Amino acid sequence: MFLRNFNIGSRLTISFGILALLIVLQGLFSLSKMASMQDKEKEITGEWMPSLEAIGKLNLSLMRFRIFA
Repeated sequence: MFLRNFNIGSRLTISFGILALLIVLQGLFSLSKMASMQDKEKEITGEWMPSLEAIGKLNLSLMRFRIFA
């Protein structure tokens, strides 16, 4: 009943301000998560992928050894 004391223009302004604040907060949260995802992507491409490639080459060499042995 507190909001009924204000006229319609004030209520709309307050509601719009709350919605705008929620959208800004959601955008900031999304940006922080995207930065976290970018850090994880750098870790995967820098550390995991070369290791997987080395394991693949080792597996190929081992299979060739088995074929020729």
